[in-house]
Amino acid sequence: MRKPNLPTVARAAAYAILLMLCGATLAVLILSIRMNADIRDQLQHADERLTLLSQRTDSGMAGLSKGLADLSQALRRDIGSVGRAARGDMSRMRDRLAGRLDEVAQQVNDLAAAVPESPGVQQTPPPGLPPPPVTSTALTSSPTPALAQTPSPVLAAASPAEEDLAAAREAGEGAALFASGKYDQARKAFSRILASRPDDSQARLYYAASLYRANPADTTRYVQIEKNLHAVLDADPRNVLALDTLSMLEVERGRWPDALAHLRQLLALQPENTRFLKTAGYCALKVGDPAAAHEDFHAAARLSPPDVEALTSLGDCEWVLGEAADAQESWKAALTLLDPGSPAGARASAELRVKLARTGFEEGGR
Repeated sequence: MRKPNLPTVARAAAYAILLMLCGATLAVLILSIRMNADIRDQLQHADERLTLLSQRTDSGMAGLSKGLADLSQALRRDIGSVGRAARGDMSRMRDRLAGRLDEVAQQVNDLAAAVPESPGVQQTPPPGLPPPPVTSTALTSSPTPALAQTPSPVLAAASPAEEDLAAAREAGEGAALFASGKYDQARKAFSRILASRPDDSQARLYYAASLYRANPADTTRYVQIEKNLHAVLDADPRNVLALDTLSMLEVERGRWPDALAHLRQLLALQPENTRFLKTAGYCALKVGDPAAAHEDFHAAARLSPPDVEALTSLGDCEWVLGEAADAQESWKAALTLLDPGSPAGARASAELRVKLARTGFEEGGR
């Protein structure tokens, strides 16, 4: 048997290996070319999608921009129309107000011209005060001859003279200040009127009433106040404001009989005035007449709304008169009206509990 030639076999093997390597390289190269082609296709597709998305985005932004522009323009139109409408409304309101002021001015002038024939107008008083009369004949059935010639300074003067109209305006302002509780300013207003019209009875009345109410504790004013009030009452004995102010002045000075007499006059004119009734009862106690005080407090307690002070004072009178059971009921009724949560209510409640304890009343822990 012939032996193989080793170099020839080696060369054949090398060729075979080389062919295998070339085939593998060719296969790898073909695979790489295919993969590159796929990647290129994907990249191209992605680029097309990005281009389309960019186009859509540009279109959307353009639409959005146009929409915002349209909205801004619409808002400017709406705001402009609203502003024009508001300005028109304000102009119309201003015109109506000006017209209304003209009407009011005309009514005031008409009223001023009619005052000499007017019997008087009642003013609205501050809480707790009687209605202050505007003319001295407001509470009388017929005008007092001495004052029938004196027109009301609160509304107008008797003549159209300029100084009289100025005094009328001053009096109107003073009466408004008095009604709102601005007594010192009212006093100054009526003082100016009296400086030029010293015989004006109505200005004298309001001046004295304002002078007292501005500072009731100022005793140096009492003589002047009393002098003016008596001058008013000499001409008009039924003048509520003068009687009320004088009675308060007399209470301050401890003149109980005089104060009680004037309060009786007031109650003849206003029998259901709670403050007048309570003050009359207080004065009646001071002059030693608990029975009369009982009647005053009882009348005040019957009025509506219920008054704590009236019920408390009624119980005090009933206790003095030996009517313990009635006193207990009055004090109990007063106690139900108090607010123990407030300092004043707590103090009054404590005082009532002490009084009730004297009657043997058990409060049940209240």
